[in-house]
Amino acid sequence: MVLFATEKIRLDVIAILVVVCLSLSGVLTISQSLQGFANPVVIMIAALFVISEALRRSGVASVAGDQILALGGQSQTKITLLIMWVVAILSSFMSSTGAVAIFIPIVTMLCAKANLDRRQMLMPVAIAALIGGMITLITPPNLIANSELISANEAKIGFFEFGYVGLAMLIVVSLFMLLFGQKLIKASDTQFHETAKDKGVEDLVSRFAISAPMYQLVVGKNNQWVGHTIRDLQARRKYGFMVVAVAHVGRTYTHVEPAYSSTTIRVGDVLCVIAEDDDFLELIKGYDTVAKQVSEQLRHQVESVVGLAETLIAPESPLIGRTIRQAQFRSLYKLGVIAVLRGREKIIHRPLDLELQAHDRLLLIGDWNKIQNLSAYSDELIMLTIPREHKHAIAAGDRLYHALAILVLMIASLTFGWLPAPITIVCAAMLMGWAGCINMTQAYKAINWPTIVLIAGMLPMSTAMQVSGAMSLLVDTISILLAESSIHWVLATLFVITSLLSQFVSNTATTVLIAPIAISLGQALGIDPKPLVMTVAIAASSAFATPVASPVNALVMAPGGYKFFDFVKVGLPLQLISLVITLTVLPFLYF
Repeated sequence: MVLFATEKIRLDVIAILVVVCLSLSGVLTISQSLQGFANPVVIMIAALFVISEALRRSGVASVAGDQILALGGQSQTKITLLIMWVVAILSSFMSSTGAVAIFIPIVTMLCAKANLDRRQMLMPVAIAALIGGMITLITPPNLIANSELISANEAKIGFFEFGYVGLAMLIVVSLFMLLFGQKLIKASDTQFHETAKDKGVEDLVSRFAISAPMYQLVVGKNNQWVGHTIRDLQARRKYGFMVVAVAHVGRTYTHVEPAYSSTTIRVGDVLCVIAEDDDFLELIKGYDTVAKQVSEQLRHQVESVVGLAETLIAPESPLIGRTIRQAQFRSLYKLGVIAVLRGREKIIHRPLDLELQAHDRLLLIGDWNKIQNLSAYSDELIMLTIPREHKHAIAAGDRLYHALAILVLMIASLTFGWLPAPITIVCAAMLMGWAGCINMTQAYKAINWPTIVLIAGMLPMSTAMQVSGAMSLLVDTISILLAESSIHWVLATLFVITSLLSQFVSNTATTVLIAPIAISLGQALGIDPKPLVMTVAIAASSAFATPVASPVNALVMAPGGYKFFDFVKVGLPLQLISLVITLTVLPFLYF
């Protein structure tokens, strides 16, 4: 706890130290110390990272973000409220972890479009998901609480009975986050998160002062380029132009596609190029090529598949110190660099041999879908501006409906329990790959491994608390202290103890241990044990104050760039709000 709070050591390293210390101290065996890495929760979270990336790559996140943006406009207040309520309702019928995984790419995309800070938007998503789990009986702590009551021959809890507290929590916490919560989260450095408010391609062209015209080059049968790839052509170095698209002319229609390094040039193809040198027409004389400025019709076809984007070289990007040519943008990102903006200096003429520096702005051109995929390289390039024209291209992605169908199937399975949750989510991730929404390389890169190690390393703490006798000592002490207390004091103590434990021990394990004590206390005091057990379940779900308290918090930690104290600053007031609402609503309903 001290190491987590001081942040002197990385969180995932602390988790590994926990595993080592539990084993070396003899508290747990080696197998018990490493059991977290085989826990279904860890496998499930890894698969959820893959699904989240597949939703982003297929365009589902972009379309969902557009719909929320249409309803919320440019108002951060409206958008935050809308997202929190949608996530809460979704997580009340399925895994809260799954709901957050679905919304991470949606919120990230939405922030890019509405010029919002993702740090101030992702934490409300996690909080809403945890509260959503308090509304119905479907979450593990609530199911365990109900199971313990049935085992003790007490009245069971109705499916929506938790909703009285959960809905009250959702209303109050939504207001708190809007008025105070988001202000407690330090905003990101705007230079790394600035995005365009409905900027278009023309705005980017103007910002970088690009005046190079677009030409179309018709390749004749005697042209030396025929049979060679765009990479072989080396057009920028030899001739002073960049190939951005290739039009394959057929008898009945012309098919236009973005130019890739591997694209092979054929007789009759029309190369759509941007001139970098004024004399490039002279350089291609002697080739069997007809050159002229691109027609208006062909320009529109090109713009439907090829777009622009402005990116920023990240502070610790591996691209720093390398030239654009050495970085092989065409091969790695499938995009070309038109210009570089370094401070106020615009570098437009032949930028390929420029050595990149941190904070350089790059104007990229290429396939709209490849531009959208740049968010997968956030450690290297930070997306600044995606023009408004990208919306139609992304929405027309041929994998969007595949991903959406798989997502609906996953939610249905999680809601109705057709398969165990981990198997459902792993199957959904595999289906995303089979449908072409994501490949294996992208899937492995999508998993945030420090988060996986953090969760897997902390899970054995629950076992250690039990086998060492620490949990039994705690439980016995609670029973003695609360034997003759008033109902409000009993509820408050149960809530505080459970809430504290759930910050560092699985909320499921905490509920399993404390729920029987709550039932025994209720029976000993001669009162209905149902509200006592409900208090335990609600407190176990109120895991707001640490990133290791819940997989939900761990999921948003990396994409939100949060530190340990970010959760503490926002989570502690929420713990207090949860306590007050529980002590207000449950006694009113049951006593």
